[in-house]
Amino acid sequence: MIVGSSLAKGFGVPLAALGGNKQFVRQCMRHSETRVHCSPPSIAALHAAEHALTLNRTRGDAIRLHLAELAIRFRKQIEGMGISVSRSLFPVRALALDPHFRAVRLHCMLREAGVQTLLARNRKPPGAKLLFVFDASHSIDHVDQAAMLLDAAIRVQFARAGAFAI
Repeated sequence: MIVGSSLAKGFGVPLAALGGNKQFVRQCMRHSETRVHCSPPSIAALHAAEHALTLNRTRGDAIRLHLAELAIRFRKQIEGMGISVSRSLFPVRALALDPHFRAVRLHCMLREAGVQTLLARNRKPPGAKLLFVFDASHSIDHVDQAAMLLDAAIRVQFARAGAFAI
């Protein structure tokens, strides 16, 4: 078995590891150019990793439960607006918006209202999709406010589109 893992996304630490049986590890050390092209981790990154692993051991389950609650709450509110969203518990929520809604404009409107979202390329249909990323520092109130402001931005965009319809 070969395991590759990163502490970057889940723990915010820029470290990764690749592991396996002794033969695999020796082969990687002999043939890989990682040591040529990469610097060793900094002392700060090692201390951050140590802190992150300690935090995971002591509070990790509670933090993951909190993130799942945020994801579920956001999904329910978004579904209440008639927007399709994955049933995953992952705290990054990509919205499958109707192609008539301009994701870039919604992103700008939300940013102006104080809600930070991300844009990602959507292949089918072509265009952009809107992403909400929740982390452990967010609260239920943050989720409620983000959903309320999204609903308001969609209504404004819909009203503007209707005002120009012939």
